[in-house]
Amino acid sequence: MKSIKLGYEIETAYWAGFFDGEGSVMITKTFSKDGFHKNPTYQFQAGVATTDKKSMQDLKLFAGVGWLVERRYKKLNQRNSYYWGCKGDKAVIFLQKILPYLRLKKPQALVGIEFQTGKNQPNKSGGKLRPLNPEEIKYRESMRTKIMKLNRKGSNKGQYREL
Repeated sequence: MKSIKLGYEIETAYWAGFFDGEGSVMITKTFSKDGFHKNPTYQFQAGVATTDKKSMQDLKLFAGVGWLVERRYKKLNQRNSYYWGCKGDKAVIFLQKILPYLRLKKPQALVGIEFQTGKNQPNKSGGKLRPLNPEEIKYRESMRTKIMKLNRKGSNKGQYREL
């Protein structure tokens, strides 16, 4: 039994490292296309894109959540790419699974988990979009801004110093 647990921990650490290097954590903001709803909607998402189909299939299997799509390119010099992603509570499930092993994306994962678990008002009621109250919009926008700052190029790079 000990070797099974160790094997799972090694696999979890592997996927955390893979996600650190290739993954993304984001909170998106959208408005309805018909213009009827003036309030924005916010959605938490985690995902990975790469050209290796097998690794994406293995990640989806490991995660146990999310979807996998293929993007086909028409140009001969471009390889098809594959995207695995998950949203909302499913993204929380995945990120909590790999969280102990994350390094670079750990701050973004923590903000995303806090965003998803800290929402005070649901966006939907009876299958229809409901406007968010101003306080909830302010909270969600602040979390989106926080994750955007963490995702800026160079934000995860430390300073070199002599050892």
